[in-house]
Order: sequence, then C-alpha cells, then structure tokens
Amino acid sequence: TVDGAQLRQMLTHALRDDVLINHHETMYQTSKSIHIEYSRSKHEITNLTVNGEPVQDDKQYVLAMQEFYFMNSEIGLGIKPEELQKYGEVKTIAVDAFQTLHDWMTEHKNAGGPIDDRLIIGD
Repeated sequence: TVDGAQLRQMLTHALRDDVLINHHETMYQTSKSIHIEYSRSKHEITNLTVNGEPVQDDKQYVLAMQEFYFMNSEIGLGIKPEELQKYGEVKTIAVDAFQTLHDWMTEHKNAGGPIDDRLIIGD
C-alpha cells in the first residue's frame, strides 16, 4: 500500500527516458482502472486517475507486484522496499507468476480484450 504521492513518484520514475527511449528498464503493466497521461518533454505525469477519480496525494492505494520487482523497487520504481511497507506489511499472494498465468490462460482460452488508453505518452 502506498499513498498517492508515492504512486505518482513511482510511475514517473518508471516512465523516465531510460525506459521510454533507451529501453534499459522494464515497462510495468498497469490495471485497466489506472489512466496515466505523461509528458515526455516535461518529464511529468499530467493526468493520473484510478477508477476515473484523480489520484489524491494523501489517499492510500493497494499495489500488487512480483517479489522480484518488490525487492528491486528502488531500481525500477525509484522507491525502497521499506517505503512500500509504510502503511503495513507486504503480503505474498503468489510465489510463481508463470504458474498463475498458465492456470488462468488454461481456463480462459483465446481470451482477448480491447486496446485501451491506460497509458498515453505525449510530446
């Protein structure tokens, strides 16, 4: 769980030039409930919503990520693992992401979905 200010900081770090231009880091997947508009020239998020509501700096948001990304969050998201625990203990809900995906895809053959506008990168 992070607050809105931390979430904005993390996403801004994840969208830095090394990721967008040089492809040196991981591009993170976001939930379809998150909408991000990012300005490359300003190096900032110009619009950030969750479930259609603007992200508020003091509101808490629950995250889910693999343990690898959690342990390396300072590199990929610009935030230390300890900071991700500011509002409570981190819970492990799946150890093996591959098996989780495999199981889901086995149950949902030929699943598809519309291309949406979760992430818009301008100028």
